[in-house]
Amino acid sequence: YDAISRAYFAIGKKYYIIKAMTGAGKSHSYIKLMREYPDERFLIAVPTNLLKDEILEKAKGTGIKAMKTPSLEAIMNEIPSTIKKRIQKLYKRGQHHLVHPYIKKVLEKKELEGKDILCLRKYMDKREKLKVWKGCVITTHRYLLSMDKERLDEFDSIIIDEDILFKSVISNQGEISVSELKRLKRETTDPRLSNKIKKLLKASETQSCIEMEGFEWEDEEGDKKSMLFDIPSFCQTELFYLRRRENEKELGEDTFSFLKPADFPGDKYIIVSATADEEICGWYFGEENIDFYECKKTEYMGELKQYCEKSMSRTCLANNPGMVESLMHRFGMSRESVITFMNQGIGELHFGNTEGSNMLEGKDILVVGTPYHAEFIYKLAAASMGIEFDEGEKMSLQTIDYNGYRFQFTTFQNEELRKIHLWMIESELEQAVGRARLLRNACTVHLFSNFPLHQAEMIQNFSFEESQEM
Repeated sequence: YDAISRAYFAIGKKYYIIKAMTGAGKSHSYIKLMREYPDERFLIAVPTNLLKDEILEKAKGTGIKAMKTPSLEAIMNEIPSTIKKRIQKLYKRGQHHLVHPYIKKVLEKKELEGKDILCLRKYMDKREKLKVWKGCVITTHRYLLSMDKERLDEFDSIIIDEDILFKSVISNQGEISVSELKRLKRETTDPRLSNKIKKLLKASETQSCIEMEGFEWEDEEGDKKSMLFDIPSFCQTELFYLRRRENEKELGEDTFSFLKPADFPGDKYIIVSATADEEICGWYFGEENIDFYECKKTEYMGELKQYCEKSMSRTCLANNPGMVESLMHRFGMSRESVITFMNQGIGELHFGNTEGSNMLEGKDILVVGTPYHAEFIYKLAAASMGIEFDEGEKMSLQTIDYNGYRFQFTTFQNEELRKIHLWMIESELEQAVGRARLLRNACTVHLFSNFPLHQAEMIQNFSFEESQEM
């Protein structure tokens, strides 16, 4: 709370980043601040709609006047299929600005017919109410990144809950195959787009990481393009990474990947996160633009028991079918108490969607996996931060020092690439383990991964054969 208060009163256009352990009371602290300054307008941004709803209820429960931004995603299953498909097409094409005018026309047409689509009517009504709302607003990272400076300037303080770089910038990727890109070049009538594609294809003959000038692209006719591709983001993007089929077995053809542009036009941001990294924040935002503070760490009340003898990567689990189920039986865990890869089909939570959830607080849980991403994602992230590296470098098994441990791990030799790789893995594991809230609960987390975490008790000579037999 003290750290968030200092950032709140600080003067200067900066990113005030506060790192605090999972379960340390980050949301409790900024809600307390909101309550103490009821005349101030706070904009709170969280990773998911689920967490958005939870924070809204917590805020309103303490008497704070707050609204949440409405979500089309939350009502997609209620929208008639033809309208739903049209909305999804517009989003896939990056034509977000056409979505609400389209919905408005649909509702006007239905009204003339003496009909209505109640879920869309309520959604649009909430949007209109939000436009004139003078209180606090709870939203998502993605919504925040779509807001312009004029809208952001209406608020006295912008607080971002969780690591927006990891969860909503690096994860927001676009891609297009070479053949689709060539087709787009043939179909477009925009000379700037055609020229950009031509230069990109030429550069890809000798490079994988390619810098290219961006520009704003507008297509008011919009729906004449048959391709379901985010052309506006492609045009604005200045950095591309070519994934070559020869390097990725599951890739059908050479494909360009890119991070969709993310804007932070506000004057001041307060970011509270358990996984933010000072060096990486400095690379992305600029060292001179950040004020980083790490809260004091304290010992867990509960126990983190870690079993490091197997990598537990996706490949490892694929080669050992039934491993997760066997460990569940070994520790007497229900499916709801397990966090692993989504493709395992076990439990409600999986790597990638654990942030903010309290459904496992105070419970014994089982976390299985070392969440590697494809190599190109780390390189794309590094390139977007201005880091230079050998484009051809592959991960290899090596001995590294990290978190006070010396261990063997498959990673990059380039120190900056390695830093990004290990930060992303550690962030995912810390978030998964953090669901039990070990800081204030006397429960146990059993973690199966060969990436060591802080405060873990390393369990040696675990009998996996015994688990398989059971």
